[in-house]
Amino acid sequence: MTDAAVSAAAGPRLGRDAFLSLDGTWDFVPGDHEHDALDELEPEAIRVPGLWEAQGHLDLDGVAWYRRRLEVDATDGYWTLRFGAVMDFADVFLNGVHVGSHEHAFTPFELDVSGALLRGENVLAVSRDGRTTRSRAGRACT
Repeated sequence: MTDAAVSAAAGPRLGRDAFLSLDGTWDFVPGDHEHDALDELEPEAIRVPGLWEAQGHLDLDGVAWYRRRLEVDATDGYWTLRFGAVMDFADVFLNGVHVGSHEHAFTPFELDVSGALLRGENVLAVSRDGRTTRSRAGRACT
């Protein structure tokens, strides 16, 4: 997964066009798990931006989860979550709410997260799926 950021178009505390980079250490959980099961699994640390293959996961193919917590002081205004790219398919959850998907490898994308963002701690989870479209068919977002 390459760089990720959350930004606000306007808000009284953050000012216009505030930006919070989400680059850094994320939790990483290899495997095709349900979103609701992530709290029960033991994650390992992974650096974002970066490919999991470049960080020692050479045999991993398929699905893995990235997750991190972020603090937001105010949720006023319009909030956008931007990704520089996610290899293959991505399903994005904020505080348990599925906020969107993206199916174009290595291309930037943005999602409106205004309705899912909370004041204080937030949990962002991204499922990255490297399988082909055919093998991915029938996978439901929960």
